[in-house]
Amino acid sequence: MMKQHPPRKSRARIAAVVAGAAAVVAVAGAAVLIPANSSQEPAVTTDIAALAPANSGTLVLAPYSTSWWSKVAAMAPRELMLQDLTPPEDLNIDEVGYSSSPDPEQRDIAGTGPLRVFYIEAKDEDSAQRIAHWLGEASGNDHRNVHRNGRILAVTAVWVKDYPVPSQSMASVPSFKPSLSGKQAAMWFNPGQDVGALAGSPDSDSAKALRTYLEKGLGFSADAAWNGSSTDGNSWNGTFGAGNIDPARINFTEASAALTPQKVLSEFVGPTNGNTRTDYRIIDPGAGSFLASSVVRAEGQDGTLGAGGVPPAVQPVDHAKVTAMIDLNAWNRAATGDLAIQESVLTRAISANGSEMNLQLTYSPVS
Repeated sequence: MMKQHPPRKSRARIAAVVAGAAAVVAVAGAAVLIPANSSQEPAVTTDIAALAPANSGTLVLAPYSTSWWSKVAAMAPRELMLQDLTPPEDLNIDEVGYSSSPDPEQRDIAGTGPLRVFYIEAKDEDSAQRIAHWLGEASGNDHRNVHRNGRILAVTAVWVKDYPVPSQSMASVPSFKPSLSGKQAAMWFNPGQDVGALAGSPDSDSAKALRTYLEKGLGFSADAAWNGSSTDGNSWNGTFGAGNIDPARINFTEASAALTPQKVLSEFVGPTNGNTRTDYRIIDPGAGSFLASSVVRAEGQDGTLGAGGVPPAVQPVDHAKVTAMIDLNAWNRAATGDLAIQESVLTRAISANGSEMNLQLTYSPVS
């Protein structure tokens, strides 16, 4: 378990930061992330990144508000039943967060997918205890486990019995350069690591197919890692801390070919009756199934990749090279093979050039 820290008196205001950089300093034997700040709001400190595994495909850090609670909780699995909860005002929550990473453990239940964690950082350890008690009594409490490390709570699915501090965390990743303030949230997105986490193995057939789609369909480099910020959880703007998107990598024909292999589950060849014959075939479309609900337009490519129609209105970057939309339910189903997946974040649209990417998320309505 994580070594417990002394209570933090208040959010630290940082007098000076190096623009576009994040520093990691040692405090009471633990790593404390001091995010860079691109807004006019003073930057804030958070320890959440020290609990998120270094191989996370996604990490989101947000200042606490009921709105940010709802948006970040929507990124977590629906079965945690967090999105519909409204924390009481006196719980003293400072920040919330979410990460998705490969699950390092063999679980009693097979095929549970990536390790997906919702984080709550309280002002002090007493507040963390009260938040844990509230979550233990709130609706859906039997669908989640709450693990407390000092003033931080990690909320997981019930089959995650323990959540120790990772040996390597996002706080030590050089390309992780968040911009977090009292009103602005930060997102880290590494699409290659995200695919590996979803597919369960970077060497699986679905992971290989989807990585090819990322490169040949969207132009991502293998090491692409993006840092974005948002004030509303819908529209995110940022730059690549490592790698990039380059339309020179894109080849729609190769991307489509990587996704089209199909598996015949069963087949029946009927008898010939005159000049007619009836054949039946049941096909698993594999990773290519999500092409029907996604679309990509890219510089230098004729037409579009996918049949998902027009991408949602995403703020274009200057000199945009790639514009795309992916249905995240279809994407996750293609990666995992689980056709029952239901995500609360419905689509991800992007506009990108060589160094910048804007991202637009759409959410299912809160019930």
